[in-house]
Amino acid sequence: MRKTLLASTILLSSLYTFSQEKVEYIDTEEIITEGFVLAEEGNVDEALELFNKVNKNDSLYHALSVTKSYFLLNNDKNDEAIDVLNEALHSDYYEDRASFFVNKANALSNKKELGY
Repeated sequence: MRKTLLASTILLSSLYTFSQEKVEYIDTEEIITEGFVLAEEGNVDEALELFNKVNKNDSLYHALSVTKSYFLLNNDKNDEAIDVLNEALHSDYYEDRASFFVNKANALSNKKELGY
């Protein structure tokens, strides 16, 4: 009985250890800072690639959507900005909702799709 219990414990603990997904640690605030530096240097595409490394479960992910959409708008990537904003608007994140709508209106206006 003791051997079975010991074997079961070892087996379960090893399965638990090996089944854990390895998630790379990313310092979101550092990424945002570095992204702004890159954008100021004119490397907006690199900044956007860096911002895309932020995990969707990160507390700053949706707030970063405002920045991403702004950078995209300023580089005439209106469709990409709209995609970013639609994702943010369909989330449960409400803090920057007004900014999402303003940026989306700007993107649609740039594309002449406001309907007026």
